[in-house]
Amino acid sequence: MSTGRPRLAIALALALALALATLAAYSGAFGLGFAYDDADYVVRNRHLAAGFTRASLAWAFSSFYAANWHPLAWISHLIDVQLFGLRPAGHHGTSVLLHVANTLLLFLVLCRYTGARGRSAFVAGLFALHPLHVESVAWVAERKDVLSTFFGLAALAGYERYVRRPSRGRYAAAAALVALSLMTKPMLVTLPLVLLLFDWWPLGRLTAGGRRPWALVAEKIPLFVLAAGSSLVTLAAQAGGGALASTLAQPLSARLGNALVSLMAYIGKTLWPKGLAAFYPLPGAGHQLWRVVAAGIALAAVTAVVLAARRDRPFLAFGWLLYLVALLPVIGVVQVGSQRLADRYTYLPLVGLFIAATWTTSAVGGRRAQVRRPLIAAGLVLLLCLGSLTLAQVAFWRDDLTLFAHAAAVTDDNAVAHHNLGLVLSSLGRFEEAQTHLAEALRIWPEAAPIHLGLGNLLTKRGDLDAAVRELRRALELDPALSEARVSLGLVLKQRGEFAEAELQYRAALQRSPGLAGAHMNLGNLLSDLGDERGAVASYLQAQALSPGDPLIRYNLAVSLERLGRLTEAAAGYQEALRLRPGFAEAADRLARLRTSGGVRISR
Repeated sequence: MSTGRPRLAIALALALALALATLAAYSGAFGLGFAYDDADYVVRNRHLAAGFTRASLAWAFSSFYAANWHPLAWISHLIDVQLFGLRPAGHHGTSVLLHVANTLLLFLVLCRYTGARGRSAFVAGLFALHPLHVESVAWVAERKDVLSTFFGLAALAGYERYVRRPSRGRYAAAAALVALSLMTKPMLVTLPLVLLLFDWWPLGRLTAGGRRPWALVAEKIPLFVLAAGSSLVTLAAQAGGGALASTLAQPLSARLGNALVSLMAYIGKTLWPKGLAAFYPLPGAGHQLWRVVAAGIALAAVTAVVLAARRDRPFLAFGWLLYLVALLPVIGVVQVGSQRLADRYTYLPLVGLFIAATWTTSAVGGRRAQVRRPLIAAGLVLLLCLGSLTLAQVAFWRDDLTLFAHAAAVTDDNAVAHHNLGLVLSSLGRFEEAQTHLAEALRIWPEAAPIHLGLGNLLTKRGDLDAAVRELRRALELDPALSEARVSLGLVLKQRGEFAEAELQYRAALQRSPGLAGAHMNLGNLLSDLGDERGAVASYLQAQALSPGDPLIRYNLAVSLERLGRLTEAAAGYQEALRLRPGFAEAADRLARLRTSGGVRISR
């Protein structure tokens, strides 16, 4: 007992140091706003608006929203909206605390599996402070990453308990945690293979006297079944949402080549985390052959070396294989989206490289007393440097303008970065700069319909309606299913007095995408201008059902109701618009006129 207490005290001190260091590195996250597609995921997601309700819970489990099925990730967002509303600090705080929890869980798991407190703490420190992990933590929409890893690490802890004292209950608990991880993000579909690696090292279940390999594989059949089911659901969700479309455009040879180059690129970014960006574009003509060949040779050489050393230094092969296996689901053989690689994909896989490097360093020099202290000092300096880089990287996620300006600056030919930067600048009224970036995006990717849509919207704002129509029609030529382009085209056509075609565009957009609240509202505006107030009311009511928190929809509906003589309903609509947007001058003026006319009694 006398020796156990100091050991426990050391472990607790290390855990506290890890938690404080992580909080310090991510202290800037509490001042971030929403960025990238946080608006689509959280801010404008009407299913989250009411917070944690029975209806929103049912939606979380039944929805393929954003081409994904991850109900537990949605539930975490629902809880955040319930607790913090749409104040970003609370949402970022949850992600940071989950990252702290993951750091401590990783420390616990490695301690339990290996018994090496110091090395486990260092690996956990690398995990906590490496800037490649900023994207997973600072991007609210990527909550699924930190949360799925939390359940995955908990599953590893549960599996260790099962191995030490096998029972059906302990196995079921570990399997349940695997299921929870897959219900948050399917990244860990390879977790059964990861457990087989842990069986080999450090558990030693494949050594003399251990269980035979086929028995260990059979033991994990229920976990493989869970992984297969998750994979099928994920493919269905992403195919239904169009996320797999780029797979058809990229030949298998190109995808395999990108996979090889990316595996080496992640290692390069791990060793030298410079120029990290929110988006890395695929090379337009594919990777040069020499890069693919060089990456393939390097990967084969490393694999051969670590496997040759597996008896004397099993941790080398374990760490390398863990890195490869954990990256398999996102390496790009099945291409989702147009990114070449992504920082968030390294969140758990880098643990393998950290283990290999830490245990190897300790084996080579850590046993000699005269070397151990300098190694510890160097390790602490490394962690301090990584923490400083992370603190700086977090700041780039402050808002869309900062995020995409940085991405455009540190990458080449990044159409996505220039496109998003152009949209942000347009929203800020910086039209000339916006047009420059949108033009650059089109130079890089001339066949991208969303970029033509963005440029068309910008030209509309600048009053160049003819050019706007050309860009919007071009967007529809490239992607006839882009309903947002039809809505924008309808707006321009209405401004040009072409009401009949504008109505056709609105109705065509709604036929394909009935959930577009803006299309319903714009159709209502058009019908109201044409004198069809009853039709306008019907459109506004549909828009209101889809976007109940939009004050402009409430106001436009109230105007049409007033014109139809439904004054009490109109007054209620103006009041609700004012509640949603205090200081809404037009709503206040119309409400005041109704009040002074005496035609309706208005409650205060």
